[in-house]
Amino acid sequence: MLNLRDQAIRLRWSSFASFGIAVGKLIVAIMTFSIFLGINAFYTATIGYGKHQSAVGLSRRDEISEESYYRRIGLLILVASIIYLIYGMRMFFTNTVTDYEKIPAISIAAITFFELGLNLFGIVKSNKDKDLLLQAAKLLNLSSALIGLVLTQAALLSFTETKTHPIANLITTILFSGINIVIGIWMLAKKMPENLNQ
Repeated sequence: MLNLRDQAIRLRWSSFASFGIAVGKLIVAIMTFSIFLGINAFYTATIGYGKHQSAVGLSRRDEISEESYYRRIGLLILVASIIYLIYGMRMFFTNTVTDYEKIPAISIAAITFFELGLNLFGIVKSNKDKDLLLQAAKLLNLSSALIGLVLTQAALLSFTETKTHPIANLITTILFSGINIVIGIWMLAKKMPENLNQ
């Protein structure tokens, strides 16, 4: 198992990867005039910032409470998920269609599958870690993977089917955003061990 210094380095690289993926999504969003993909890019960037906060917390654990970083990451997940949920519901009720041409849709799917793989790798790598901030990183990876599934479904359905599926997209948006909101609330409300940072 990696020591905390190596874990912090790995998290920093993971955060850079998330920022890079966010930039890729933003570029495709601009090319396809997709606000939905832009919101996804924002979510991925938020996850990248959360990973960066985990890395900083691991590096400065003697100076600043782990709990403050953990709660901050929980708040990031909560706020980003609420924004994502609100926009997803707005798309449904305003009949906004998520429609991509074949090449952009395949590009989106490729980016999100790569992101999903990266996040699942992060979950597996930190599965046995008991450290609070490494648990936060695992929850960030899970949160990002769930939202990635929403985008992947929307992109694939937009060019593999002849008609749009707003209900399917709404259901997955509500389901996975809802799970992430619960994760954020749970992180904010979690009772900390008394010997934390001692």
